[in-house]
Amino acid sequence: MTRPLADDPLFTLISAPASAGCPNHDGLAVVASHELLRHRIVDALRRDRLAPEVVVADVDELPDDPPRVLLVATGRGLRARDGLLRALGRRLPETLVVLVAERDSRMSVRAAVEAGVSGVVFADELESALAPTVRAVVAGQTVVPRDRRREIDPPTLSARERQVIELVAEGLSNQEIGRTLFLAEATVKSHLSVIFRKLGVRSRSEVTALVLDRGDELGLGWDGGSAQADLQG
Repeated sequence: MTRPLADDPLFTLISAPASAGCPNHDGLAVVASHELLRHRIVDALRRDRLAPEVVVADVDELPDDPPRVLLVATGRGLRARDGLLRALGRRLPETLVVLVAERDSRMSVRAAVEAGVSGVVFADELESALAPTVRAVVAGQTVVPRDRRREIDPPTLSARERQVIELVAEGLSNQEIGRTLFLAEATVKSHLSVIFRKLGVRSRSEVTALVLDRGDELGLGWDGGSAQADLQG
Protein backbone atom coordinates (compact mmCIF):
# COMPACT_ATOMS: atom_id res chain seq x y z
CA MET A 1 0.00 0.00 0.00
CA THR A 2 1.30 3.46 -0.89
CA ARG A 3 2.20 5.62 2.11
CA PRO A 4 0.10 8.82 2.39
CA LEU A 5 1.92 11.78 0.87
CA ALA A 6 1.62 13.86 4.04
CA ASP A 7 3.57 11.18 5.93
CA ASP A 8 6.51 11.04 3.51
CA PRO A 9 9.46 13.04 4.92
CA LEU A 10 11.30 13.22 1.61
CA PHE A 11 9.25 15.75 -0.28
CA THR A 12 6.89 18.67 0.10
CA LEU A 13 3.73 19.47 -1.88
CA ILE A 14 3.83 23.15 -2.72
CA SER A 15 0.60 23.46 -4.69
CA ALA A 16 -2.55 21.39 -4.85
CA PRO A 17 -5.55 22.75 -6.79
CA ALA A 18 -8.76 21.94 -4.97
CA SER A 19 -10.33 20.54 -8.14
CA ALA A 20 -7.41 18.30 -9.09
CA GLY A 21 -8.45 14.77 -9.89
CA CYS A 22 -6.31 11.66 -10.06
CA PRO A 23 -6.37 10.28 -13.63
CA ASN A 24 -4.68 7.06 -14.73
CA HIS A 25 -0.92 7.11 -15.27
CA ASP A 26 -1.21 6.19 -18.97
CA GLY A 27 1.39 7.79 -21.20
CA LEU A 28 4.36 7.70 -18.81
CA ALA A 29 7.69 8.26 -20.60
CA VAL A 30 11.29 8.26 -19.37
CA VAL A 31 14.25 10.11 -20.88
CA ALA A 32 17.55 9.30 -19.16
CA SER A 33 20.94 9.62 -20.79
CA HIS A 34 22.68 7.06 -18.55
CA GLU A 35 21.71 3.40 -18.79
CA LEU A 36 22.10 2.67 -15.08
CA LEU A 37 19.85 5.59 -14.15
CA ARG A 38 17.25 4.45 -16.69
CA HIS A 39 17.16 1.03 -15.03
CA ARG A 40 16.84 2.56 -11.56
CA ILE A 41 13.95 4.80 -12.69
CA VAL A 42 12.07 1.97 -14.38
CA ASP A 43 12.58 -0.39 -11.42
CA ALA A 44 11.37 2.26 -8.95
CA LEU A 45 8.24 2.87 -11.00
CA ARG A 46 7.41 -0.78 -11.54
CA ARG A 47 7.74 -1.55 -7.83
CA ASP A 48 4.87 0.90 -7.35
CA ARG A 49 2.85 -0.51 -10.29
CA LEU A 50 3.68 2.38 -12.62
CA ALA A 51 4.86 1.01 -15.97
CA PRO A 52 6.47 3.50 -18.39
CA GLU A 53 5.37 3.09 -21.99
CA VAL A 54 8.46 4.74 -23.47
CA VAL A 55 12.06 4.61 -22.20
CA VAL A 56 14.69 6.42 -24.28
CA ALA A 57 18.12 8.02 -23.89
CA ASP A 58 17.39 11.36 -25.60
CA VAL A 59 14.37 13.65 -25.99
CA ASP A 60 14.71 13.44 -29.78
CA GLU A 61 13.76 9.77 -29.53
CA LEU A 62 10.35 10.52 -28.02
CA PRO A 63 7.38 9.52 -30.21
CA ASP A 64 5.15 12.16 -31.77
CA ASP A 65 2.27 11.44 -29.38
CA PRO A 66 2.95 13.51 -26.22
CA PRO A 67 3.10 11.51 -22.98
CA ARG A 68 0.94 12.40 -19.97
CA VAL A 69 4.01 12.45 -17.72
CA LEU A 70 7.66 12.77 -18.79
CA LEU A 71 10.53 11.88 -16.44
CA VAL A 72 13.73 13.66 -17.50
CA ALA A 73 17.22 12.74 -16.25
CA THR A 74 19.91 14.13 -18.51
CA GLY A 75 22.87 13.89 -16.13
CA ARG A 76 23.72 17.62 -16.05
CA GLY A 77 23.32 20.31 -13.38
CA LEU A 78 19.81 21.64 -12.84
CA ARG A 79 20.60 25.16 -14.01
CA ALA A 80 22.24 23.83 -17.17
CA ARG A 81 18.96 22.10 -18.00
CA ASP A 82 16.96 25.32 -18.06
CA GLY A 83 16.99 25.64 -21.87
CA LEU A 84 16.03 21.99 -22.36
CA LEU A 85 13.16 22.19 -19.87
CA ARG A 86 11.76 25.36 -21.43
CA ALA A 87 12.04 23.78 -24.90
CA LEU A 88 10.11 20.75 -23.65
CA GLY A 89 7.45 23.09 -22.27
CA ARG A 90 7.00 24.62 -25.71
CA ARG A 91 7.07 21.28 -27.51
CA LEU A 92 4.87 19.39 -25.01
CA PRO A 93 2.69 22.03 -23.33
CA GLU A 94 0.23 19.49 -21.88
CA THR A 95 2.86 17.08 -20.57
CA LEU A 96 3.73 17.03 -16.88
CA VAL A 97 7.51 17.01 -16.42
CA VAL A 98 9.30 15.42 -13.46
CA LEU A 99 13.03 16.11 -13.22
CA VAL A 100 15.39 13.51 -11.77
CA ALA A 101 18.75 15.05 -10.88
CA GLU A 102 21.79 14.89 -8.68
CA ARG A 103 21.89 17.29 -5.74
CA ASP A 104 23.01 20.63 -7.06
CA SER A 105 23.08 24.34 -6.35
CA ARG A 106 20.91 25.55 -3.46
CA MET A 107 19.05 27.78 -5.94
CA SER A 108 18.49 25.27 -8.75
CA VAL A 109 15.12 23.77 -7.77
CA ARG A 110 13.44 27.14 -8.12
CA ALA A 111 14.93 27.51 -11.62
CA ALA A 112 13.53 24.10 -12.59
CA VAL A 113 10.03 24.94 -11.33
CA GLU A 114 10.11 28.29 -13.14
CA ALA A 115 11.08 26.40 -16.32
CA GLY A 116 7.86 24.40 -16.08
CA VAL A 117 8.81 21.33 -14.06
CA SER A 118 6.02 19.90 -11.90
CA GLY A 119 8.21 17.72 -9.73
CA VAL A 120 11.86 17.37 -8.72
CA VAL A 121 13.39 14.16 -7.36
CA PHE A 122 17.02 13.81 -6.34
CA ALA A 123 18.76 10.64 -7.52
CA ASP A 124 19.74 9.60 -3.99
CA GLU A 125 16.02 9.55 -3.03
CA LEU A 126 14.82 8.02 -6.29
CA GLU A 127 13.67 4.62 -5.01
CA SER A 128 11.53 6.05 -2.22
CA ALA A 129 10.34 9.35 -3.70
CA LEU A 130 9.89 8.90 -7.46
CA ALA A 131 6.59 7.00 -7.61
CA PRO A 132 4.85 9.14 -4.93
CA THR A 133 6.04 12.25 -6.77
CA VAL A 134 4.61 11.02 -10.07
CA ARG A 135 1.28 10.25 -8.44
CA ALA A 136 1.16 13.68 -6.79
CA VAL A 137 2.05 15.48 -10.02
CA VAL A 138 -0.69 13.66 -11.93
CA ALA A 139 -3.12 14.70 -9.18
CA GLY A 140 -2.33 18.34 -9.92
CA GLN A 141 0.38 19.07 -7.37
CA THR A 142 3.90 20.46 -7.63
CA VAL A 143 6.48 18.55 -5.61
CA VAL A 144 9.98 19.49 -4.49
CA PRO A 145 12.37 17.86 -1.98
CA ARG A 146 11.53 19.08 1.51
CA ASP A 147 15.03 20.43 2.17
CA ARG A 148 14.71 22.74 -0.85
CA ARG A 149 11.35 24.26 0.04
CA ARG A 150 13.02 27.52 1.07
CA GLU A 151 13.81 28.10 -2.61
CA ILE A 152 10.09 28.18 -3.36
CA ASP A 153 8.67 29.86 -0.25
CA PRO A 154 10.47 33.13 0.54
CA PRO A 155 11.62 33.22 4.19
CA THR A 156 10.59 35.86 6.70
CA LEU A 157 13.47 38.25 7.38
CA SER A 158 13.71 40.89 10.08
CA ALA A 159 14.46 44.50 9.16
CA ARG A 160 18.00 44.14 10.54
CA GLU A 161 18.59 40.93 8.58
CA ARG A 162 17.52 42.67 5.38
CA GLN A 163 19.99 45.48 6.09
CA VAL A 164 22.79 42.99 6.62
CA ILE A 165 21.90 41.11 3.42
CA GLU A 166 21.93 44.29 1.36
CA LEU A 167 25.37 45.23 2.68
CA VAL A 168 26.70 41.74 2.02
CA ALA A 169 25.43 42.08 -1.56
CA GLU A 170 27.37 45.34 -1.84
CA GLY A 171 30.54 43.46 -0.96
CA LEU A 172 31.12 44.83 2.56
CA SER A 173 33.09 42.77 5.08
CA ASN A 174 31.68 41.87 8.50
CA GLN A 175 33.74 44.65 10.04
CA GLU A 176 32.45 47.20 7.53
CA ILE A 177 28.87 46.05 8.06
CA GLY A 178 29.34 46.44 11.80
CA ARG A 179 30.59 50.01 11.42
CA THR A 180 27.73 50.91 9.07
CA LEU A 181 25.02 49.48 11.33
CA PHE A 182 26.75 50.31 14.64
CA LEU A 183 26.99 46.62 15.55
CA ALA A 184 29.76 44.51 17.02
CA GLU A 185 31.42 42.23 14.49
CA ALA A 186 30.31 39.20 16.53
CA THR A 187 26.71 40.40 16.22
CA VAL A 188 27.09 40.67 12.45
CA LYS A 189 28.38 37.09 12.35
CA SER A 190 25.40 35.97 14.41
CA HIS A 191 22.99 37.69 12.00
CA LEU A 192 24.75 36.03 9.05
CA SER A 193 24.44 32.60 10.63
CA VAL A 194 20.67 33.07 10.97
CA ILE A 195 20.42 34.51 7.46
CA PHE A 196 22.30 31.57 5.92
CA ARG A 197 19.95 29.14 7.67
CA LYS A 198 16.78 30.99 6.62
CA LEU A 199 17.87 31.36 3.00
CA GLY A 200 19.31 27.86 2.72
CA VAL A 201 22.69 29.14 1.52
CA ARG A 202 26.25 28.45 2.59
CA SER A 203 28.30 31.46 1.52
CA ARG A 204 28.24 35.22 1.03
CA SER A 205 28.42 34.73 -2.74
CA GLU A 206 25.23 32.66 -2.63
CA VAL A 207 23.54 35.41 -0.59
CA THR A 208 24.53 37.94 -3.26
CA ALA A 209 23.26 35.71 -6.07
CA LEU A 210 19.98 35.23 -4.22
CA VAL A 211 19.56 39.01 -3.79
CA LEU A 212 20.07 39.51 -7.52
CA ASP A 213 17.63 36.72 -8.37
CA ARG A 214 14.90 37.19 -5.74
CA GLY A 215 15.49 40.52 -4.00
CA ASP A 216 11.93 41.76 -4.48
CA GLU A 217 10.43 38.58 -2.98
CA LEU A 218 12.68 38.89 0.05
CA GLY A 219 11.53 42.46 0.66
CA LEU A 220 14.85 43.97 -0.38
CA GLY A 221 15.16 47.27 -2.16
CA TRP A 222 18.75 46.63 -3.22
CA ASP A 223 19.73 48.35 -6.45
CA GLY A 224 23.42 47.63 -6.50
CA GLY A 225 24.70 50.36 -4.28
CA SER A 226 22.05 52.48 -2.61
CA ALA A 227 21.59 50.45 0.58
CA GLN A 228 24.65 51.78 2.39
CA ALA A 229 23.88 55.38 1.40
CA ASP A 230 20.31 55.02 2.65
CA LEU A 231 21.49 53.61 5.97
CA GLN A 232 24.06 56.35 6.51
CA GLY A 233 21.96 59.21 5.18
